[in-house]
Amino acid sequence: MLPSLTHDENSAEALAFREQRSALFGLHPYAAFAPAARADTVSTQAVYGFFLGMRRPDNAVLVIVSDTEPSAVRAGVEQYFGDWKRPTTPSLRRLRRLT
Repeated sequence: MLPSLTHDENSAEALAFREQRSALFGLHPYAAFAPAARADTVSTQAVYGFFLGMRRPDNAVLVIVSDTEPSAVRAGVEQYFGDWKRPTTPSLRRLRRLT
């Protein structure tokens, strides 16, 4: 998989996209680029920890576009998400702002 990722990141389209992001965002993290070679340095635990740190109700926004009755939508949302509790630990987004 790594050769495919490396090939893709060196394509003209990918290079132009990185240049565009750099021009638009400068030093902001939106312009960041992680080379494919770094993919092997990330552990499964790190990816899972990131996922759990970001998939939280205090980081979520629920958008529903429907012609369904609002009361039915609310009931479905409460049934599905009703027991989703906010963790006591700070979110990764909050931790990044503090550092």
